Amino acid sequence: MYSERAAVKAMRTQDAIAKAIRKEIKWYQAAEILGVSPRQLRRLHRRWQRFGEKGLLDQRQRTPSPKRATAEEVETVRKLFSEKYFDLNIQHFHEMMVELHGLRRGYTWTKGVLQQAGLAERAPKRGQRALPHALSGGIRHRGPSARPPRGGQFWWRRGGQF
Repeated sequence: MYSERAAVKAMRTQDAIAKAIRKEIKWYQAAEILGVSPRQLRRLHRRWQRFGEKGLLDQRQRTPSPKRATAEEVETVRKLFSEKYFDLNIQHFHEMMVELHGLRRGYTWTKGVLQQAGLAERAPKRGQRALPHALSGGIRHRGPSARPPRGGQFWWRRGGQF
């Protein structure tokens, strides 16, 4: 069972290849329509000849994951937060959902659902690291071995004297 999106994409590809075969459009135009390179379109054409319509289906987009949350579960979380638990923060709401309502999803999933629905705010971005100020008369962050010290030699070349 393939997703509807994969089936629609396969039909678009088949239509573009058929138009190119009938010489209604050029092959590079068909590739532009599909958003692929001409070389990739030739690969798709060969797969279509060899395997038919099933060759054009995207093999990565088969059935949805069995772990995927149902629309009913998402709606329940949204509804309970907006109507009953609106005064709790996300962490406490998640704990209540696990204890009282048997939620089997993680905290991050709960937070994502509420943020997508606009029921919870995203955390503010972290601040930028402060840039070092330039020292007058020299370069600041070059490290200890950038230039010799005032005595003219590094401490490890002084014969053990510091």
